[in-house]
Amino acid sequence: MVDGPATLEGLRPLVEITLVLVLFSDAARVPVRALRGDAGVYVRLLGVGLPLTVLTGWALAVCCSRGRAGGWPCSSPRRWRRRTRPSVSRW
Repeated sequence: MVDGPATLEGLRPLVEITLVLVLFSDAARVPVRALRGDAGVYVRLLGVGLPLTVLTGWALAVCCSRGRAGGWPCSSPRRWRRRTRPSVSRW
């Protein structure tokens, strides 16, 4: 009855949309007075934490992709290994 990974991939959009709707509707029910009481926390998170996260991600991307035409070194673990012998073509 269940086809395994193919069925799970088909359900992914439905699960994501459901999660967005549940989280949005839950956040929409928060009273404004409750938000004003904790405004300092939200300002610090959005004003300091978000830019630091973006800059850290950018710096990591620059450091990881410097000198590599293919981009991220973690895209293929074979790139990390030093080749001990030249590759032999089978053709």
